[in-house]
Amino acid sequence: MSTTNRAFRIHGYGGPDVARLDSIDEPTPGPGQVVVAGKAAGINQLDWKIREGHVRNVFHLDLPATIGVEFAGEVLHTGKGTTRFAAGDRVMGFVPRVGSYTEQLLIDEDILARTPDALNDVQAAALPVSAVTAWQAVHAAGDPTATDTVLVHAAAGAVGGWAVQFAGATGARVIATASADNHDFVRDLGADVVIDYRNQNFEDHVDEVDLVVDLVGGDTLDRSSGVLKPGGAIVSVSQHDIVEPHPGR
Repeated sequence: MSTTNRAFRIHGYGGPDVARLDSIDEPTPGPGQVVVAGKAAGINQLDWKIREGHVRNVFHLDLPATIGVEFAGEVLHTGKGTTRFAAGDRVMGFVPRVGSYTEQLLIDEDILARTPDALNDVQAAALPVSAVTAWQAVHAAGDPTATDTVLVHAAAGAVGGWAVQFAGATGARVIATASADNHDFVRDLGADVVIDYRNQNFEDHVDEVDLVVDLVGGDTLDRSSGVLKPGGAIVSVSQHDIVEPHPGR
């Protein structure tokens, strides 16, 4: 048994005291798999919810379990039949369940992405969950087009910033809500109009929206239906079962 691989694992559900740094076996890649030397790992709200057991019905764990969902690092070993990556390649991604808080991570190569040269490992490890969440939110009800208007709530946040860029990349007109201090930042991301949610009611300034990307929930989500055009769509990460139909989608 090798003890040169270390992992941050929880031994029960609860506060930070349930997690320990353990020595575990080094992984061996199977067909289509790679072993990644972890250089950095992201920390999300989901991580503490998993640790405390709030989402145990979705993330069922056989304890002790390595936690963490996103990472960046360098390929150490490749399994038989791998074609996309070789030892030494810088990669980033997130694990389908949990397990990124480890020095050596075993993962299918199909769910990895190359780390852009412009990013260091810490920056890369902070991106996968927010970027994928935003992409799914923008495209869950169909692909926006250049004739659409997309409203993004909480546009200055990690997910919202990506949503503004992904929506803008489709050619759609992007309207965003953010605090006044973040308006220049959100405009730089590509928003055409930015509304100060603290001092303005967005429904007084926008209507006939094709798609609302809601990252807030509560009253903001309730009021968003009033700005949709007939057949428009609301995609909310705060209430995952809401996806209203979009015309032609």
